[in-house]
Amino acid sequence: MDTRMLLTCALVLGLLATVPLSSGRGGPPRTLDARDLGAVGDGRTDDTDALTAALAGLRPGDVLVLPPGDYRHRDVLVVAVAGVTVRGEGATLTALDEERSALRIAADDVAVEGLTLGVAATTRRHTGADQHRLHVLDAHRVLLRGITVTGSAAAGIMVENSTGVIVDRPVVRDTRADGVHVTGTSARVRVLAPRVSGTGDDAVAVVSYDDAATPVTDVEVRSPVVDGTTHGRGLSVVGGRSVRFEDVTVRGTAGAGIYVAVEGDPYFTHDVDGVRVSGGTVTDANLDDRVDHGAVLVFSGRPGRSVSDVVLRDLRVSGTRADASRQVGLYRDDGGEIDGVELGGIVVDTDGGPTGLGTNLPADRYRIDGGTLAGP
Repeated sequence: MDTRMLLTCALVLGLLATVPLSSGRGGPPRTLDARDLGAVGDGRTDDTDALTAALAGLRPGDVLVLPPGDYRHRDVLVVAVAGVTVRGEGATLTALDEERSALRIAADDVAVEGLTLGVAATTRRHTGADQHRLHVLDAHRVLLRGITVTGSAAAGIMVENSTGVIVDRPVVRDTRADGVHVTGTSARVRVLAPRVSGTGDDAVAVVSYDDAATPVTDVEVRSPVVDGTTHGRGLSVVGGRSVRFEDVTVRGTAGAGIYVAVEGDPYFTHDVDGVRVSGGTVTDANLDDRVDHGAVLVFSGRPGRSVSDVVLRDLRVSGTRADASRQVGLYRDDGGEIDGVELGGIVVDTDGGPTGLGTNLPADRYRIDGGTLAGP
């Protein structure tokens, strides 16, 4: 190829780089105002049809803006067009029917920013896909930034069978189920500085059920703050590989503040392999006297399944319910196995509370390295 041809190719490539994305169905990307497309956002009008049409009419590269207001919807809303952004600083989406309350992300390369998601009322805990308040399903390279969930009939934010998801600075409270839940075959998920309170189950949970072909892999949760659960645990890994929690603040949990486990009937989860929890505090854990977890619990309760390569380091534990049987527990049951647990630099305040470590493991299955945690 001669020099003139090379220059021509370079020029063409440069021009292509400046052309906005287009879906091939109507021109360059646009910034659209939801009010111009029929939504009202006055807290009284049912905006379901207008929002559904607005989302369906997007093309790759478009930005849909919801100006400040309260947009009510009676059905599931779905973002099904790849490469779009939905932005709503100061805007609230209020679901009117708890059974059809989800905002679902079902396309790749989607960003949702600034929205507050609520529900008019909930009557019980739900478990279906249409009841998670924000549901990322079978999607890749999704950004959720500055999302607030003020109530949910099921999980607040559910990431399922999705990869390359970033959940940046979410605030989640008053959910019937988990606050933030990562499951299915999800991988490469980052949850950054979540603030979670008043959840009906675990605050931040990684869960891998057997019906998923592979367990959840490569999850990082940075600087989580958990401020009270009405049921369940604070931070949990129940099946999964390569899961990391850093700089944790957990307080006021019904069960354990930190829970790492394989579970059998009725949950049937995958093995756990490669969990790291490093730095932070666990305060006022296991407030529910109907469960005996202590502040931290590593548990394997399924025949032929194992929890392995778990490192818990540099944690300060205080205020654990006084009649819990231990501060930290390492237990296997029903043929489950645990191997390769390291407890390093764990400082425990036992004033008025349980003392030390409870375990039924052989001494060669775990190691205590520094801190004040006493062995059994």
